[in-house]
Amino acid sequence: MIGNIVAGILAPKGIGAAKATGGTIVYSNGYYYHTFTGNGTFTPLQSLTADYLIVAGGAGGSGWNSLGGAGGGGAGGYLYYSAQSFSVTGYNATIGAGGGSATNGVNSTFVNTATGGGAGSAGNTAGSNGGSGGGGATNSNTVRLGGTGSQGNNGGQAQSPTTFQVGGGGGGAGAVGGNGITSGVTATGGNGGAGLNTLSDWFTATSTGVGGYIAGGGGGSGDNRLTVTYGTGGAGGGATSSNVSTGASATINTGGGGASGNTTGGSGGSGLVIVRYAA
Repeated sequence: MIGNIVAGILAPKGIGAAKATGGTIVYSNGYYYHTFTGNGTFTPLQSLTADYLIVAGGAGGSGWNSLGGAGGGGAGGYLYYSAQSFSVTGYNATIGAGGGSATNGVNSTFVNTATGGGAGSAGNTAGSNGGSGGGGATNSNTVRLGGTGSQGNNGGQAQSPTTFQVGGGGGGAGAVGGNGITSGVTATGGNGGAGLNTLSDWFTATSTGVGGYIAGGGGGSGDNRLTVTYGTGGAGGGATSSNVSTGASATINTGGGGASGNTTGGSGGSGLVIVRYAA
């Protein structure tokens, strides 16, 4: 016997077969990983102890309009659990979709529930609450806060000292969204908050995440009647805003937030579930 082949990956000689079924299975550095990018069932073949990650769908960014700026979408909620006991039964993984323009992301579930990201604000309002909060937007001298993140970070606030409009960035799993501001004839959309890279070895093993990060927030935009600096997407799949009608969408299966657009916000990225246990 040369080794154990699992999903095209050759495990070293002496490594036993995977202890469960379900998802895309790979072996790496002493662990088996089961990745779910769509709905499925994780079924242990024996009692085992495993770690798992749940990422919900990211929210959509908003579209700039005559009533206010455009906030970036918040990342989907991020939940990590270590050393959990699993018995010989099926455990359903439900993967949340990313939200459309100015719409919250959808929850992902696997034993526990990760909350979808909060939508970026369209108009003179605060961002929506979610796993990470959406960016706020304003066309007045009033501060509009970003949404509150329950399993991530808050979205960025917006404050325009003139009648021109601006939006904050969506919150990410690892950092708050940046604030949107105007100064004279310059408008700066808030950057999306960064995602997390604490499980970068997981993402390398499973070919998921973006550059070792996951669940970044979407960028906000300023009033396109001014000189605009558009908000960048947070590391981990968050989308970057630009001078386009429809904002850019986040990377799929990262839970990233969508970017704001001149008319319509970009969609958030779908979520995922990864389960890991020792070989």
